[in-house]
Amino acid sequence: MDGSPCKDGLTYERDTRKKPDIDLKRAFKKGWNRGVASHHCGDPENVKLGSHVECNSDEGCLPETLAGRLTWWNLGYRLGRLFKETSVGLVEEMYQWSAKQYLENKGKRQG
Repeated sequence: MDGSPCKDGLTYERDTRKKPDIDLKRAFKKGWNRGVASHHCGDPENVKLGSHVECNSDEGCLPETLAGRLTWWNLGYRLGRLFKETSVGLVEEMYQWSAKQYLENKGKRQG
């Protein structure tokens, strides 16, 4: 790499996530829903999530922002973008896996 952050929306420089808890689980799920909704940008029929999605105004979703750090919200966003709409049970399963992976590797992370 040439020293500039990768802007693919998946890689990041620092993992700034905290130990998983109920609030961070909620953030993950909100991020997931936002990632799914981003596929509906500009779609006036997008009423599923309660309102029209204004993608261009959400700087937290820009690849250059995502490249800076990993949070529970933007991990959910990244995965929602990747997997799109799926069942509540599978989103929960992905959160549980991510939380377990975080706890298993917390001593090995940089940042």
